[in-house]
Amino acid sequence: MNSSSVFDSKITQQKYYNDNNLNFSDPSKMWFYIPYDRWFLGKDEKQPMQGHSSWFDSATKIIREINKPRKGNKIDASQVEVRLTNDPALLRQYYDLREKIYQNDSGYVNYSGAENNYDKNGRIFLGIFNNMVVAGARLVVSSDVDHLPHENEKEGFMYPEICKTVGIDLDGVVYSEVSALVIRKEFRMNLINKLLKSMADYCKANDIKYMIGVANMKCNRDYRISLAKDGIKSVIIDKVIAPRKPEFNNIDSFPIISFTH
Repeated sequence: MNSSSVFDSKITQQKYYNDNNLNFSDPSKMWFYIPYDRWFLGKDEKQPMQGHSSWFDSATKIIREINKPRKGNKIDASQVEVRLTNDPALLRQYYDLREKIYQNDSGYVNYSGAENNYDKNGRIFLGIFNNMVVAGARLVVSSDVDHLPHENEKEGFMYPEICKTVGIDLDGVVYSEVSALVIRKEFRMNLINKLLKSMADYCKANDIKYMIGVANMKCNRDYRISLAKDGIKSVIIDKVIAPRKPEFNNIDSFPIISFTH
């Protein structure tokens, strides 16, 4: 492979780097990897392409261009409308989106995004950009169902008992669970905050005192940070592991409770 074949186009450049697991975030070190006369300069090579500065400079520009953040790859949350909806066409988009993201991005290949009873009894909040659903989450309220989506009486995973372990009493109050939250990759910058805030605002307006979620520890920390930006306190109950579910690859997940009042 020679240098001209590698750098014919931006698509070829990026594919070449991806295929070879190369990351040129520091262009000053890229000479370790750039192809030259059908071979690579190895990491033991001490001289970075002497006598070829013009070609090296051109390659540096290429790599800087590839690594430069692009507005087209990240969409600011201000461009996305978050709304509570029961529109059938939009809901179908959401169900398809969550199945695709959970299966392809998260690796939960046994997850089904098809509509279920919790969807029918819950409130669906969607992020919409140019009439396309790019994010969504479901809010299920305790007064509407016997058990919230992650509750499991047989395994002793019931929110009133779990919350008592951190001094929170759910007796006589209405609470809710956030679940099935998904966001397309290119829209994730700040959209998680906007989506959760919309749900928290709904809870506050409808006297729903708490929002509860179940997720892995990394996601829970992200949720806590996001909600804190709007002054919403959250507590991760890390002493309790939720019942493992095959559709989520039996991973460890933990409850997080947020105070909407």
